[in-house]
Amino acid sequence: IEAGKVQVHSFDSDPVLYATDKDYVRFDLWPQQAVTFTIARFTDTLTLLELYDADGSALNVTGTTQLTWTAATAGHYYLGISPLITDTFGCSRDVGYDLLAEMSLVRVLYLPHIVRHHS
Repeated sequence: IEAGKVQVHSFDSDPVLYATDKDYVRFDLWPQQAVTFTIARFTDTLTLLELYDADGSALNVTGTTQLTWTAATAGHYYLGISPLITDTFGCSRDVGYDLLAEMSLVRVLYLPHIVRHHS
């Protein structure tokens, strides 16, 4: 997912016949960079937001319509989005949601390193 660009999603598998649909988006962060995910619009569904590391291990950070988190280390991370109501499915106009990611700016400060050699 790219910061500042809305993605449209839906939960489209029938949980009676198949496993409940769960959407995932990947994002990259630097150390101390914060990310906020917001469900901007949703139609007839409630969502559960969950964060995972690059190996797919849960970070135990969750939210429903919004989630904010700051990375301790740089890396690839994943956001999982699933319906809280397990019998909800259909196209985006029926059970859709808009996902927005906002990431804080990373400021890098370069300082000159001056070395004097004495002869």
